[in-house]
Amino acid sequence: MVYLKNTFNYIFGNNCSNALWSIFADVVSIDDGCYQTLDPGPCREYVVKWYYDAIANSCAQFWFGGCLGNENRFDSERSCRETCVKF
Repeated sequence: MVYLKNTFNYIFGNNCSNALWSIFADVVSIDDGCYQTLDPGPCREYVVKWYYDAIANSCAQFWFGGCLGNENRFDSERSCRETCVKF
């Protein structure tokens, strides 16, 4: 969200009211992990997980290696959709 806030302040100036920023933040509030690229991690204890594809605005399965990776990883399609998919 820091990037969005900095962009907002750049466009509208640093004197923007906190109330206006709060409204804007609620509209664009999406988990930052949703916009990370798919990262299955380097390990080889594969399990099926779900990730968010920002270009397609949908969730898809992938083989997670069991370690590292990033926050764009969900245990179920439902949790992925509820967190990331925009309607």
